[in-house]
Amino acid sequence: MSTTMTPSLTTLPAEIRQQIASNFFHNTIRTTANSDVLNTPWQLKSTCKLLQADVEKLEELWLPNKHTNLTLTSPAELLAMPALITKLQAKAASAGKTWAGFQEVELKLFHPTALAQTSQYHSVSYPLSVDMLIQHTLSPALKRTTIETSNAADEWYDARDALYPALDPDVTRRLALDLTLPEAVATALKRPERRNLRWLSGALDRVASMAFTLGQDYMYGYTQQPYVQMSKRKGGEYPRVEWVGEFPAVRRDVLGVEEKFATSVRFV
Repeated sequence: MSTTMTPSLTTLPAEIRQQIASNFFHNTIRTTANSDVLNTPWQLKSTCKLLQADVEKLEELWLPNKHTNLTLTSPAELLAMPALITKLQAKAASAGKTWAGFQEVELKLFHPTALAQTSQYHSVSYPLSVDMLIQHTLSPALKRTTIETSNAADEWYDARDALYPALDPDVTRRLALDLTLPEAVATALKRPERRNLRWLSGALDRVASMAFTLGQDYMYGYTQQPYVQMSKRKGGEYPRVEWVGEFPAVRRDVLGVEEKFATSVRFV
């Protein structure tokens, strides 16, 4: 009876294992609140210690290429971005290379991670109006989601200064702001009696204000360079701030002067 073992990934030489594992590295990456890069399926590290060691070795050598996109899903991740940029620049320099920067940085403004970050807040300041009476008609679950949505907008706005390093033309080519609302909130807004909820107008005003500021020259205090007009930046792409995602068509007006931005939003 033959005792020959069937070849498997773990029985292959380390060089071949690592070559296979490198195919799982993504061009769309995320970061943690500690500015660590997330660019591989978590399963690779949890399969066995051998593969975990292989992946960690590859991570030490990995540098994002010029087609890499960074996706941010919470204000905490945004606050970590300046440290992430510094880390990637230093890593490239130590390898004798120049980091090509990100093709795109995308903020998913109302991602579940962003909402979870604000779940500790249980209220929001609503104006004394009919709006407040309407708010009392919401189910507890929907009320909580609307509060989290509004508070998430506040958190992003408060963290906006961390975006300025990303506007350096050597760091990123395009900034995308994903406006996709939680499904329950978007559905509720399509009901006529709830279209004028002021919490939404206020929340999106803050998001829009953040975008308007970013659409101007990046703050010289962060780059230590003179102002550079957006239209003259990397590749001549203008505007470099873009709305993306889905948004209720009945509240399109909330975006205000949206024509100032390239708009890939799908109004539903």
